[in-house]
Amino acid sequence: MRYQNSMRLVLVALICLGGAMALAADKNAVDKAAVDKAFEALKTYDWGAERSLVDPIKEAVIATRGDAAARKDLEKRLAAVLKTDASRDAKAFVCRRLMVIGTAESVPALADLLPDKDLSHMARYALERMPAPEAAKALRDALPKLSGATKIGVIGSLGARRDTASVPILAPLLGDADKAVARSVAYALGAIGTAHAAKVLDDASKTAPQDVKNAISDGTLMCAERLLADGKKAEATLLYKSLCSESQPKLIRLAGIRGLLSTTDATSDKRIQMISRLLINKDREVVALGLEQIRESVKGAETTKRFTDLLSKLAPNGQAGLLDALADRGDKTARPAVLTMLKSPHAQIREAAVRALGPLGDTADVSTLVKILATGTDPEKEAAWNSLILLQGPNVHTAMVAEMKQSKPELRAKLLDLLATRRALDTIPAMLEAALDENAQVRQAALNGLGQLAAAEHVALMVDAVLESPAGSKREMAEKAVMFVCNRIDDPNRRADPVLAGFAKRSDAEKTTLLPLLGRIGGSAALKEVEKALTDQNSSRRNAGFHALCNWPDASVANRLTDLAQNAADAGQRVSALRALMRVAVLADKRTDAERLDLLKKAMNLATDDKERNLAIQRAKAVRTMDSLHFVLPYLDKPECAQEACATIVELAHHRKLREPNKPEFDKALDAVIRLSKDPNLVDRVKRYRKGKT
Repeated sequence: MRYQNSMRLVLVALICLGGAMALAADKNAVDKAAVDKAFEALKTYDWGAERSLVDPIKEAVIATRGDAAARKDLEKRLAAVLKTDASRDAKAFVCRRLMVIGTAESVPALADLLPDKDLSHMARYALERMPAPEAAKALRDALPKLSGATKIGVIGSLGARRDTASVPILAPLLGDADKAVARSVAYALGAIGTAHAAKVLDDASKTAPQDVKNAISDGTLMCAERLLADGKKAEATLLYKSLCSESQPKLIRLAGIRGLLSTTDATSDKRIQMISRLLINKDREVVALGLEQIRESVKGAETTKRFTDLLSKLAPNGQAGLLDALADRGDKTARPAVLTMLKSPHAQIREAAVRALGPLGDTADVSTLVKILATGTDPEKEAAWNSLILLQGPNVHTAMVAEMKQSKPELRAKLLDLLATRRALDTIPAMLEAALDENAQVRQAALNGLGQLAAAEHVALMVDAVLESPAGSKREMAEKAVMFVCNRIDDPNRRADPVLAGFAKRSDAEKTTLLPLLGRIGGSAALKEVEKALTDQNSSRRNAGFHALCNWPDASVANRLTDLAQNAADAGQRVSALRALMRVAVLADKRTDAERLDLLKKAMNLATDDKERNLAIQRAKAVRTMDSLHFVLPYLDKPECAQEACATIVELAHHRKLREPNKPEFDKALDAVIRLSKDPNLVDRVKRYRKGKT
């Protein structure tokens, strides 16, 4: 203990020594010669001059902290400047410094500036912040000598100081012929915020003209808030009540009601009754205030129960609004009342009740919501969908799967989409089962969900669903679902592994069906199977291998596609291979932009008609370089390709980082687009780009 006490004494001594050293450092930091020079420069100072000329004064303000004598001397020198013919900027600079170090001694010099229309505001800012009572007196004394903006400014400063002594002086000015002065007094009295200020405002409100009366209402509201903040709840309550009358402007009335609510206990009968009265008001904004209170009031089952009891007392509009507010409140105590409202004869109430079941319901409500999703009106179905997405509780997903299995196909498909939206990973087994459903709509919904949620271990069963899908768009969608899952495998060369795992055991017909899927996934192992198929004696298998190659996800097969585009025996296959080559040519990968564009140019050289050429021009927009622009420009002169060239040029120009550094070239190209394009939307974009807009 003795050791600890000794250490404390040492620490205290070090702190004191540090403080003394800091003070000494501050004192020593004042460069008197530099300060003298700065005061000399201050005589002719203006904001456009080099500010470093007067910086030593600013530094001295900081350095003299803790040195009363030095700071007093500095204050005297600054105040003296205000009595000279120094520039306006110099005096404004001084006022800013006196705002920090000013005392009663500098008040007279500042007070002399109050009538000055150019410097009054700077003097006021300094006087507002001085704790010296002389500063407030100077502001009060100046009032009779001022008019217009300077008078209004001083009135505002008295309010900012909350100067209670100025209330009797300000009171008569509420009737000033200058309405701007009268209004500023109302705001100042509100800022002062005492019971005396409030009474002055109340007395004046009885005879004031309307434009002043509104300011008086604002001031009264400010008074109420000040009084409440100062712990004077009873006085604040009386003021809030006075602001709740119909004669008050609506915003003031709403603020008064909100203030009055804040003075009552959150769970009291009085508070509940007040909110109840708000809900039956004819003014929608008053009702909205009541609903806001329900959303934000103190949580608790008892309070929520009392709010739900209000439902039976409201008209249909009010019931719907209250249900939405209870939903936002999020207390499941309201659930029984919500279930009752589902039976309402009024559509808007039923819809609100369905919406409320999302945040307030539980597992037991799954069946109810699913039934509404199947048989309700369109708004009810939408509300049920959203509530099923939000619904929380134990075994909610299990209940949804049970409903899905016993529903008709259309509803099963909807529920599968819903489970995918909920990211219900625990329902993947049910989705895998549904992926083999006899109904195509159900299979497709299940595959879409699996595409979003499944992992590699689920692919084998998804492949079975691909085989079950009819050829055409439905099988393509099934293939894409498997592709999405496989693409989540990091190594591109391993992505086809889940499909290839059981590939050898498949029949030849199944292997043929799965080849286009392998093409979508890609990778070296998949390419081996595709290459074998391309040389197979069976024409169906060769054709499937060809489609697989055309589905390839990257440019690694570019040489093979080039060969097919040139040498395939079938003309249709040559076209398909060329289109596939143009697709993969510009895909983003490890190749440079130049390499991607070069491959597209090679594909263009193989084009035999304008449709193919236009496809190459269209694909060029994916390579955002000037070389792409140069590649496309010559086609503006070919009528069959000019429109596609215009579209690609505009897409390239869309990218400001490419367009702006090459503005002359782009401007010339864009001018050509304006001449040639038949698309008014495209021309409008060009005109924006020419003006530097995006």
